[in-house]
Amino acid sequence: MATESFHRHVRRCVDAATSRVFAQIHHRPYRREEFSRLLWVAHARSDLMDTRPSASGDVLQLDVIRGIAHGAHAWSSDPETWAGARGHPLLVVHALASHLFGPYRVPRFLASAWFGKATPTALARRRWFIACARGKRFRDLPGVPVAMTRRMEHFFLGTPDHLSIDHALRRAEILGLGGSPALGDALQATRLGRSFDDAAYWRTAIEWFVRVEDDLDLAQCGPIVDYMFARRGHLPPLRFGVARMMRDVAAWHVELGRRNAPSWQRVKLTWPRSRWRELLIAARRDEGVEWRLVEINDSDTLTAEGRAMRHCVSSYATRCARGFSTIWSLRRHALDDEPASVLTIEVEPRSATIVQLKGPANAGAANRPLEVVRQWAERERLTFAAHVEQQLSDAKR
Repeated sequence: MATESFHRHVRRCVDAATSRVFAQIHHRPYRREEFSRLLWVAHARSDLMDTRPSASGDVLQLDVIRGIAHGAHAWSSDPETWAGARGHPLLVVHALASHLFGPYRVPRFLASAWFGKATPTALARRRWFIACARGKRFRDLPGVPVAMTRRMEHFFLGTPDHLSIDHALRRAEILGLGGSPALGDALQATRLGRSFDDAAYWRTAIEWFVRVEDDLDLAQCGPIVDYMFARRGHLPPLRFGVARMMRDVAAWHVELGRRNAPSWQRVKLTWPRSRWRELLIAARRDEGVEWRLVEINDSDTLTAEGRAMRHCVSSYATRCARGFSTIWSLRRHALDDEPASVLTIEVEPRSATIVQLKGPANAGAANRPLEVVRQWAERERLTFAAHVEQQLSDAKR
């Protein structure tokens, strides 16, 4: 009975969400017609709508159907002739959009453009999907933020399904310039994987990373990119090696700590808590230490964390305020002492991925702190970026 009640609840939520979409497009009859056709096909020939609604009652797949209906002027086939598909939503949406927009193969990960709201960025990426389905070369499409070579296009079209489109673009650029997949994973986990401003500058920076990769600890990619980002326009041509770069990064951290004004002189940024819970591990008899993993939600606390840990996490305040990052502090509390930070953790909210783990002065993590982080990640269903997973594996040896 409970299962039947749940399914009735889901159907009511789906019906309510569908009614809201129809109300929003009531003044566009042609949109209503195409949306109705796609909705019927999705119900009859896929399990796309068999999804539990969000807490707000929204059904995310309705945004997908609405977006594809918006592109009806570019359909090359009728929805009713689609054979159908079942399984992961990305697989189903890829099959449906590929059927509608053209005969040419489109990489499956690019179908993620149809998910979410119709922002200007999302609309541009949907146009990329349509153009690829019509046989256009991706590197020739307008609006691609990376100056893409044929080799980069090859890597882009072979992107694994789990990567976002932004990450795929940066990964293709890195691999196309001769970087390894490990370097691609490490750099796309930094702000390079989400920002495409100053393309010429970052192309030069990526070429430097590729050139020095054999001498580089990939765990240092995040701090180096942060330094490069802060010194844009002031860095000389990148002809020096890793040792010189790390000295400059360390000096910048010292300078950053000195420059930070007292909290009463600065504008304090705050941001809402993320969806993940904090962690408290009570002291064990054999250890006498309590572990606390807490989220940082304002710029003053972020600055204090950076000073205590001697790294540049204070520069992440704007990213946190804009929802691009969440920062967490793992603190060790001996019962006869004050809590002390031992690890700073960056989580990327969109992918629920831990992308950085930094100890004091950007050192790595090991032993008990890693056990605590893994326990927290498992409880909150967080994944580790590939370079972080490698860092954890190295720490075990």
